[in-house]
Amino acid sequence: MEKKLYGEMLAFPNTEGVTGGYLVKAQGTEKRPGLIVIHEWRGLNDHIKELAGRFAAQGYVVLAPDLYDGVTTKDPEEAGKLMQGLAKEKALRDLQGAVAFLQQQPEVKPEAIGVSGFCMGGTYSLLLACYTDKVKASVPFYGDIPSEEELAKLSAPRRRWRGKGFLDYAGEDEQAGRRLAEVSQRRNGQNLPRCWSRFL
Repeated sequence: MEKKLYGEMLAFPNTEGVTGGYLVKAQGTEKRPGLIVIHEWRGLNDHIKELAGRFAAQGYVVLAPDLYDGVTTKDPEEAGKLMQGLAKEKALRDLQGAVAFLQQQPEVKPEAIGVSGFCMGGTYSLLLACYTDKVKASVPFYGDIPSEEELAKLSAPRRRWRGKGFLDYAGEDEQAGRRLAEVSQRRNGQNLPRCWSRFL
């Protein structure tokens, strides 16, 4: 029997104020991983909320932060303007607040926080993992690859799939896949196979 999902819009604190977001989870009090889902350039729309619910149905407590502060659009030109107008510092501040908020939820395992995102959200999925060691897995669905300096901030891998994990969306993307492989070679002294999963 599928568990009932509970979703709500709420506000959570960041270091300079509050950020809106959509929190969704299945009924129950058992501890489970937390997952941040970052919207693409159109904003926190119904589609992203539905995706968050699908993750929640798989056993996560999911928070989808609203990086655009309530604005959504279906127009690509307007979406581009919104994305270009989003300051990286502001987005990371909102996302780090989301991590802290999830860790404080009674149903969340605070040591098991992951992040996933789409397009622009994929960019910030990788960036967030570069700027906090509280994120243990990052699963970007496309987006820009962080700079070499930012990638260097990733925590070192550990055995038995511990540490910080990356699902490389670019298994067939020569440019992105090559950059991630080069970072792995420098950090770990080994070449990783070109496959969908990578641990840097």
